[in-house]
Amino acid sequence: MDSGSAHLTPAESATLHRRVRREQFALLVKSSKTATPSVFVISLVFWLILYRELSDPWVLVWAFAMHLNQLVRYLFTLRYLSAFDAAEQDPAGPASSSSSWGSTASPGVWRR
Repeated sequence: MDSGSAHLTPAESATLHRRVRREQFALLVKSSKTATPSVFVISLVFWLILYRELSDPWVLVWAFAMHLNQLVRYLFTLRYLSAFDAAEQDPAGPASSSSSWGSTASPGVWRR
């Protein structure tokens, strides 16, 4: 059974492998982008119930820390996706872009 990659040179095969891995990671991040708002609402309901039941102010501190973490993760997700989309549209890379975000969040940053 011919997989189609049997005719690739080792360099082409490595390039293809990197691109597939990068696109799989981008799909994972994109699913995080759509899931984050619903996770926020579910956790908000959870900590409101917890605060109502316990009436402990530390619940609010914990909730703030949890939502701050979610916000930071969501902002980095948006940052990565905008840089990934820009890199896909501009093969010259983020160096040719005027965006200060793109220079640090290019898809190449996520490679091993």
